[in-house]
Amino acid sequence: MYWFTVEQYLKSIQNLDLLNQLWIELVGNLTAVREVCFHKRTYLTIDPYYSQIFELQKRYIFDGGEDVDTYDKFTSKETETSFLLEALNSSKLETRNIAYQLLRGIKSEKAQEAIYSSIKLNPGDKIYSVYQAGIYYTDEILFVLQDYVNDLEQLYLLLENNQENLYPEYSQRIYCYTNKQQAEATAEALHRKTIQKTDISFEWRKENPNFDLKQWCLDNNFSYKSEWDSWDDYQIVWAIKDIIWMDDELSDNFRRSRYIYHPKHIDTWCNDNSVEYDRNLDNWDNYRRLMDYLHLPKNIELLSKFWKDGTGNFAFVKEEVVLHKVYMEIGKELNKQSEASKLIAVAEENKEAAYKLLLETLEKKQIDKQSKSRAREILQKADWQEIPF
Repeated sequence: MYWFTVEQYLKSIQNLDLLNQLWIELVGNLTAVREVCFHKRTYLTIDPYYSQIFELQKRYIFDGGEDVDTYDKFTSKETETSFLLEALNSSKLETRNIAYQLLRGIKSEKAQEAIYSSIKLNPGDKIYSVYQAGIYYTDEILFVLQDYVNDLEQLYLLLENNQENLYPEYSQRIYCYTNKQQAEATAEALHRKTIQKTDISFEWRKENPNFDLKQWCLDNNFSYKSEWDSWDDYQIVWAIKDIIWMDDELSDNFRRSRYIYHPKHIDTWCNDNSVEYDRNLDNWDNYRRLMDYLHLPKNIELLSKFWKDGTGNFAFVKEEVVLHKVYMEIGKELNKQSEASKLIAVAEENKEAAYKLLLETLEKKQIDKQSKSRAREILQKADWQEIPF
């Protein structure tokens, strides 16, 4: 009981040095270093990729034990290359990626020729795409970020007139990965790089998803006109703003109700994130002080959150399923002029709908030949059995 109490106490106060000493002196080392002498020439790459590729293929390299001949055939650069070339055709994308990364370090003509076209992605492979948010302009504010992907809409645009590139206002795939954590790290780095270059001259704001126009009118004794029932919310908002613009208190109330965050009441964000807001200064001066504070190197995480809260993600990750065979660089920036449009991948829940859209493209008479040709090309490369040719 004494041992248990001491051990738990050291853990609770996070005194790892003393906890380590306790174990060594009373129990011993839980890990140890062993010197191994090899009796035959052996090629052993000290690389974390290797342990992964053997684990994925359920094959194990000689570990320095007595059974020296178990993996004797793996003792030359030629067999090492052959082993990796075999792994390039694995059914698992992760294995293919590991093999590809290792082959990049082998200078032989055979290795470089095998990876010339990059990594093969097969229909059904799961990837994690990093998208750069699209930008589109509105009449009310300078621009808005589109930090999401509409799979079917983008696929339709790709088929329409055989376009090679999507419109800039749509989110664009910039990288793809086999590992979600790597993709998320890249997306955050891209987001932070972009926000540090972005001017603050546009409206930064986050809408309140629970805002109810009729309820606001009722709560504030504001007359709701019956003809507004046939209008959309955007028209009603402008009608209300046109009526109350001279009433500062009511205008502020309306704005704060419509938005969780807004530059004209930046105090809300400051309060939510424990950032000082000086009530003796006007809102614009506070906004400028906030920008100076957030752009200090130590506050990059808070700056990142500021943009995500008020505008959205300048870069984000989406898990997708590949629809057809294609060769692609993993972890490197894609060629926006060609590769981005060749890689057709969608979210799992949109996979069947995407196939349906491709089939409908082939069947409709009014669709131009180039679009049908693109749809047929995608379907031919995919594992699809019901293509009406």
